[in-house]
Amino acid sequence: MERENPQKEYPAIFFESPVKIPQVNFYRRLKSVLNLSFIPSETEQFYCNKYQNCINPILFFKLSLVAYLENIKSDELLFDFCAQKFDILYFLDLNFDSNLPPFEMMETTRLLFPNCLYISIFEKILTQCSEKKLVSKHKSVIRYTFV
Repeated sequence: MERENPQKEYPAIFFESPVKIPQVNFYRRLKSVLNLSFIPSETEQFYCNKYQNCINPILFFKLSLVAYLENIKSDELLFDFCAQKFDILYFLDLNFDSNLPPFEMMETTRLLFPNCLYISIFEKILTQCSEKKLVSKHKSVIRYTFV
């Protein structure tokens, strides 16, 4: 005689991020005002084999921006932090159940760019944020360099 399984099966619950994240949420507003379409053209010469073993350049700079805004100094802590926040996953264009790339790839990607290119792109992103009054542009340090 077969035994009946006492565990109930529950239907999968899907999270529709744009619906659940309030309109006034900082990262939702940030996503709507940032134009990062210039990044692939500025970084394409440093990538080979279409992002092999590296993070997509737009995702990389979005992660760098989150680390800057949240004052996170470690890639491992950054990825743990992002995995727990639905609004940040929405900003990164990731589903809540999708996996972030391994945090080690952040350093691999960072090493592809010359320091001056990294700072130049990051300044453009911060300028967009400050023009939309999302952040105040003041002297800060990115990769041990004053911006």
